[in-house]
Amino acid sequence: MKKLSLLIILLSIAFSCRTIREVKNLAQCEFSTTTIDNMRLANINVQNVSEVSDINPLEIAGILKSVSQKTLPLSFVVNININNPNEKLAALNYLEWIAEIDNVEIAKGIVKQRYEIPAGENIVMPLNVASDLYKIFSQKEGRELISKSLGVKDEQNKPKNLKLKVKPSISVGKGYVKYPGYIVVKQKI
Repeated sequence: MKKLSLLIILLSIAFSCRTIREVKNLAQCEFSTTTIDNMRLANINVQNVSEVSDINPLEIAGILKSVSQKTLPLSFVVNININNPNEKLAALNYLEWIAEIDNVEIAKGIVKQRYEIPAGENIVMPLNVASDLYKIFSQKEGRELISKSLGVKDEQNKPKNLKLKVKPSISVGKGYVKYPGYIVVKQKI
């Protein structure tokens, strides 16, 4: 029984040290946005659209119909690059995030998945963002709402007026050790 108790104590200490190291390494990781993919506005593919004038009249009618029904769903995937400059593995198990357009929160969510970032390497984490912009920017006119949503990305599908904040966490036992505060994700130029 004593050997089993000693083994449990040693395993707990080893696990705690590993967790502390992963949290420390995660704190030194750099987060940046890379691209926005699969962008849809009122269920219309606007991935390759930069201005309202680029949308054909039939699609504009569909978007304006949505606005007249007091809804304007916007969805896209924003890809976040996580760079680990450390000499050891960094990891996260849980990520809270907030997306903003022009400093107004449009969506927030949680990713409950373990990501390991090998030493000196990058990984890309996709975040699915969905929001009803009409509910957030209802005081805006239809054309201005459409322009605001298209302004999320530029012609190269790089984030433009989108700001992301993330709070990564690592699991410890049945709980999480959260990063203190949100990290503003840099936009890769």
